Amino acid sequence: MRNHTLILIAAGLLLTAGAASAIDLFRVLNAEDFLEEGLAYFEAGEYEEAELKFKEAALEYPQGAESFYWLGRVFQVYGEFDKAKNYYDHAIKLDSAYVEALDQAARLMMDLRRFEESLTYLRRLADINPNEPETYSNLGYAYLGLGDYAKAEGHFETAIDLGGDQAKYYDGLGLAFDGQGRLPEAEQAFISALELDDERGDSHLHLALLYTRQGLGRQALDSFGSALEYLEDPGKRVFALFQSGVIHEQLGEIEQAVSAYNAALELAPESESAPAIQERIDKLGSI
Repeated sequence: MRNHTLILIAAGLLLTAGAASAIDLFRVLNAEDFLEEGLAYFEAGEYEEAELKFKEAALEYPQGAESFYWLGRVFQVYGEFDKAKNYYDHAIKLDSAYVEALDQAARLMMDLRRFEESLTYLRRLADINPNEPETYSNLGYAYLGLGDYAKAEGHFETAIDLGGDQAKYYDGLGLAFDGQGRLPEAEQAFISALELDDERGDSHLHLALLYTRQGLGRQALDSFGSALEYLEDPGKRVFALFQSGVIHEQLGEIEQAVSAYNAALELAPESESAPAIQERIDKLGSI
C-alpha cells in the first residue's frame, strides 16, 4: 500500500466536514480493507479472489487509484495485457504521479515490444524523478527497439552518469553504438560492461556477435564460450551453441561443430530450429 498516513489525514479532514463527508470516510476506509484483503490474496497467488476484492475497493471508492493499479496487475498475470494497460491508465488518470503504475505500464509495453507506447510512461517517470538512472536505461532500450540508436545512446549515457546498474547501461550503450555501425566503440562498451560484471552473459553474447560480424572467429568462440557459462535462458544458450557450431564449421573444425550442434539439439529437441540443426549434423556426418 502506498501511504496509510495520508489516508488517515484525509479521514481526519473528512470528519470535520459533516455527516455527508463521514459517509465518504466510511467508504474510503472500507475500500482500504478490501485492498488489504486483495493484496493478501494476490501475494498468495489467488488471483481471482484478489480481483474480486480489488473490484469491491474500486466500487467503494472509485476516486482511489490504487485499486485500479492492482486490477492491472491481476489482468497482467492473466495475460490480458490490453485490459491490464487500461487499468494502469485509469490509475494514472486518477493520480498522474503514480510511479508504480507508470513503471508497470512502461515495462508491460516494453515486454510486448510496443516501444512507442512505452515512451509516454517513461517520459513521465523521467519528469517525476529526473535522477533515476533505470528510467533512462529503459528509454534507451525503447529507442533501441524503435531503431533510433542515436537517441538510445544519449539515454544510456545519461543512465551511466547517474549511477545504478552500470554494467547493464554499458551493455545497452554497446548495442546503440553497434546499431550505428560504430563497432570499435561498441566493443569497448561491451568490455566496460564485463569489467564491471564479468558474469553478465548477455554482454559476452553481444561481444561474440560483434566479433562474428567482423570475421574474428576465434575471439567470437571465446566470447560465446564465456556467454554459455553464465546465460540461463535456454533460447539464448541454443543460439550461442548454434553460432559456435557455425564458426567451427567455417574454420574446418568438424568435430567441434558437430559437438556444438548436438549440444544445441539436446537443449531444444522440439524447437523450430531443431530440424535445421539436425540437417547440419547430418550434413557434417556425411563428410
